[in-house]
Amino acid sequence: MPIRPCCPYLSVLNSTETRVPEFSTISNLSHHVGTTVTVRGWVSHLRSSGKIAFIVLRDGSGLLQAVLVKSQVSPETWEVFPQLTQETSIAV
Repeated sequence: MPIRPCCPYLSVLNSTETRVPEFSTISNLSHHVGTTVTVRGWVSHLRSSGKIAFIVLRDGSGLLQAVLVKSQVSPETWEVFPQLTQETSIAV
């Protein structure tokens, strides 16, 4: 799952995607099963365990957990994770 930071000091990490996905709130994700959507929100919690990192994201309608597996994301995406802090605005 690519991370698209909304903060100006972090770069867009998924430059290979050409189509802008539809945005969804967390509470409406069940309406988008089988499609690609982007969720925008704020980092609530962060944790990592070696080669796996977890971002808990909130958007005012709910919470979701994004999982980053080092071997499945770009090096640039993995390098941004430690820069995230609580309340950082991101899009995933």
